[in-house]
Amino acid sequence: MLILTRSGDDLVVCASNGGSPKPPSWFLNLRDAGRARVEVDSEVWDVTAREVGGSERDECWRNLCDVYPDFATYQARTRRRLPVMLLKRS
Repeated sequence: MLILTRSGDDLVVCASNGGSPKPPSWFLNLRDAGRARVEVDSEVWDVTAREVGGSERDECWRNLCDVYPDFATYQARTRRRLPVMLLKRS
């Protein structure tokens, strides 16, 4: 299971790995592939994926922390900046 927020029709996810020094494998695979198939509830669809930065990341990060405040705790556990990915419907 992965915690997500929505940005319109898009999904936003964080590669927190619980604040581990290393990102989760799914993030590395998704970043490298740039696409995936997702399942949310009973709906399945293809997405393109990109890491967000700047003010777009800041907004997505705030939304993620509103949904799951422990993301801020995970960020405090590591020196790496937790990556935030936007998954756009293909």
